[in-house]
Amino acid sequence: MSNPTPPISIFSPSSGPLPTARLLQPAKLTAGWAPFFRHIVHEVTSPQAFEGLANAGRKVRRNDCTLATVDHNVPTSSRKELKTAATFIKEADSRLQVVTLEENVKAFGLNYFG
Repeated sequence: MSNPTPPISIFSPSSGPLPTARLLQPAKLTAGWAPFFRHIVHEVTSPQAFEGLANAGRKVRRNDCTLATVDHNVPTSSRKELKTAATFIKEADSRLQVVTLEENVKAFGLNYFG
């Protein structure tokens, strides 16, 4: 069994290398295949990131490669009556996180899979 490819760090021109926790496993390139790079954001920790961008007056760097989705606060109940997340999600904290993501998606022009 061969050793896995060691992780590589991603560098930001403005701040240098990201913390070690942000290391990514590089894609193995095979003839006819290309790596697929996407940044996926969800409703739980993204409010802090969006707030930081807004406070710094910055945009999402690659909104064409950024996908937003809700995956932690989606009820498992029937969706027959689903009209909006604000009216469908009954638990207040969950509803707030999802609605906040929807607002940030609009504000930053991201692709949303809600």
